[in-house]
Amino acid sequence: MKWTREHSIYAMICASITAFWLLLYYFSQTTRSEDFYSPLLKAEFYCEDLRIRYGRKAEVDERIVFIGIDKQSYLDTFWPEELEESKALRIISEKQFPWSREIWALAAEQLIQSGAALVMIDLLFPNLGVGDEELRRVIRTYPDKIILGANFEKRELWNDGGTGLGYSVFWPHESIIGSETLEKSQAGIVNFWLDSDRTIRKAYFNIEMPIINDSFPTLTGLAARKLRLDSEYVGSFSGHRFRYVGPPQSVFKFYPIYEIFTPVMWDQNYNSGRFFKDKIIMIGPAGNWSQDLHVTPFEQNQMFGPEVHLNALNALLTDEFIQDSSYAIDLFMIFMAGVNALLIVLLFQLAWIRVAFIFVSAFIFFGFNWFLYDHKDLMLLMATPLLCLGTSGAGCMIRSFVRESLERARTRATLEKYVSQNVVKEILDNSQDFENAMGGSRRPCTILFSDIRGFTTMTEIADSHKLVVQLNEYLTEMVESVFKNNGTLDKFIGDAVMAVWGNAASRGPKEDAIDAVNSALDMLDALAKLNRTWRDEEKLELAIGIGVNHGEVIVGNMGSPKRKEFTVIGDAVNLASRLEGTTKQYGLPVVIGQNVANLVKDHFTLQKVDLIQVKGKKEPVQTYTVLSNNSQSLSNDELAGLEDYHAGIDAFLSQEFEHAQALFEKADEVFDRNQLAKLYINRCQDFRKTPPSPDWNGVVVMNTK
Repeated sequence: MKWTREHSIYAMICASITAFWLLLYYFSQTTRSEDFYSPLLKAEFYCEDLRIRYGRKAEVDERIVFIGIDKQSYLDTFWPEELEESKALRIISEKQFPWSREIWALAAEQLIQSGAALVMIDLLFPNLGVGDEELRRVIRTYPDKIILGANFEKRELWNDGGTGLGYSVFWPHESIIGSETLEKSQAGIVNFWLDSDRTIRKAYFNIEMPIINDSFPTLTGLAARKLRLDSEYVGSFSGHRFRYVGPPQSVFKFYPIYEIFTPVMWDQNYNSGRFFKDKIIMIGPAGNWSQDLHVTPFEQNQMFGPEVHLNALNALLTDEFIQDSSYAIDLFMIFMAGVNALLIVLLFQLAWIRVAFIFVSAFIFFGFNWFLYDHKDLMLLMATPLLCLGTSGAGCMIRSFVRESLERARTRATLEKYVSQNVVKEILDNSQDFENAMGGSRRPCTILFSDIRGFTTMTEIADSHKLVVQLNEYLTEMVESVFKNNGTLDKFIGDAVMAVWGNAASRGPKEDAIDAVNSALDMLDALAKLNRTWRDEEKLELAIGIGVNHGEVIVGNMGSPKRKEFTVIGDAVNLASRLEGTTKQYGLPVVIGQNVANLVKDHFTLQKVDLIQVKGKKEPVQTYTVLSNNSQSLSNDELAGLEDYHAGIDAFLSQEFEHAQALFEKADEVFDRNQLAKLYINRCQDFRKTPPSPDWNGVVVMNTK
C-alpha cells in the first residue's frame, strides 16, 4: 500500500482524536471528587458495573452466616412459655428499640458456645447504655471470638483558632470496651469508602488517616486478623476491587435474630446450635428501617451494610479479588484503539466495510475484556478505548465523506461545463449505467451541429483578440442553450458546436428530439440578442446554420490510450453534420431530418425543404425546417400559405409542374419566412421548359458537405 497525502490526513485525524481521549482520560482520573466526576468516568463505571452484574460471581464460603435484625424480630409476639424460657425473647418482646445491649451479649455467647468461629456485630455503641456490663463480660470472656463496630466521621471541631472540619472515631463506649488499648482489637470501622458516583466497588481492610496520624482496622480487616487469614490484602491500606457473590438479598439471606432465642426454632432450624459450628457470623440490620443501605453496582436494590461487609469478607476467604489495569496499560489501550481505527480506514475503502470492521473490533475488545474479568480476575479499561475507536473511525469516515462530496462537487462542476445539470445528476446518480455506456453501446440519440457562416473569412479580416472574445461570448450562449434543454456538449469543432441528446442520459427518443429542436431555436434567439449587442458595439454580426438528426449511434469512450473522450459515432452523426451543411444552400437557419420530424411534428410547425441525398449516402432523406414551436405564432394567411406550399410539393413530385408553380406562387404571396417557395417556382419553370427524365424522383443530390 503506497502512502498518500490522504493517508496522512487520516493519520492526523486519528492522532488528534486519540490525543483528545488520552487527555480527557487523564483529567477524568485527576479530577475525581465527592462532588464531581466526569462523564467519561461515569461511562467507565457503567462498563465496570455491566461486568459486575452479568459477569462471573464469586464463590460463596459456606461458613458465612448472616443473622439479621428486621422489623419482624421486634414486632413479633411470643408464647408465654417461650418468654419464660428465654430472657432474650423477654427483652425483644418489650418492643422498644434499641434493645438492652444484653441481647447482643446473649446472642454472641450462645453462638460462640455453639462453636462459632467469629461473631461480628455490625452495630455502634458510642454511648453508655443498658446491658453494657453483660456485653463487656462476653467480650472479655471471648476476646478473639467477637467484634463490634466503630464509626469514622468528618465533623466540625472547636479549637483555639475557631471551628474547622476534623475527623473523629466513635468507638464502643468504655463501659463496653473498658480500655482504650482494647479499642482496635475489639472494634472495626464500619464505614464504606465510595467511588466518585457513591457506589461501593472496593473493600478496605485498614484505614490510614495522616491528618490525625493514626490507622484503624475495618470490620472485615479485624475479622480477617482474628480468623488468622493468610492473605496479602489483610495488611493493606489500599482499596481492593472484590467480586460480589450476587445482587442484594439474593445470596446472603439473613436468619431473623429472634429464631436463635426461640427454643423450638433453635432445635429444629439450627440443630440445637450445631449449625453454627465453625461459622463466621454477622449480626446486623436487615431492613430499610435502619437506613443502613448502600449503592452497589447492582441495579435491583440497595444492599444492607452487613451484606456488603460479608461480600468483602467472602472475597478474603475465597481470594476473589479483581485487579485493575495499570495507568500505563490504560493509556496504551486508548492509543491502540486509535491505531486500530486508522488501520481499518486505510485497509478498506467502502464505508459499510469500515463500519462493520469497527463494530467487529469493538465487539472483540468487549468480549476480550469480559473474558479477562471472568477468568483472569482483571478489570481492563473499556469505555474510553471503545469511544476512541468509534470516534476515530467516525472522524476518518466523515473526512472521507467530505472529501468524496467535494470531489463529487468538483466532478459535477466539471461535467456541468459539458452537460446540463439534470444530465449530470443522472450520470452521478446512475453511474453504473454511465460506466456501461463508456465501454460502448448502441443507443438512439439526437445530434445537433451548428456552425458559423463565413467564419474562415472573418478570421482573416478581424482583430484576433476581439474575435476570440466575441467567439467565447457566442459559444457561452450556445452551450447554455444546450444545457438548458438537457443536452450534452460533445465537442467544439473550431467554431462549430456538436451536441447530443440520449447519450449520457435520455428522457426518451421523442423528448430528446423535442429538447434538441428547442435548443436550436434557443440558439437562434440567443444569437439574435448577441447580434443586437454587437451591432451597438460595432462588431461583426454572426449567422449560423443548425442541422439536427436522430438515429442509432455508438456511444462510448473513444480515442487513444493517452487521450480519450466520451462521444458518439455513426451514420446518424454524419447525416446531422451534412444537414447543417445544407442550411447554406437553402438559406435556412435550421434543417432537420425525417426521423426528427416524425418525433417532433406535433410540437413544432415544420416546413418541408427537400428530398436530398447527401454526400456519402445512397438513400435520400426528406428534410424540414422549423418555423416555430407552435402554430399560433403563424397568422391565418401564413398557415394557408404553408398549406399551399406543401400541396405544391406534392404536385411537384408528381411532375405536375404547372399546377405546382401556381401553388408555390400563391404561397409566396403570403408566406415570406424563407425563399423555399421561390426556389420551387424556379424549378417548376425550368422543368416546364426542360422536363426531367422519366425516372426522376425529385431527389436532389448534394455533391458537397
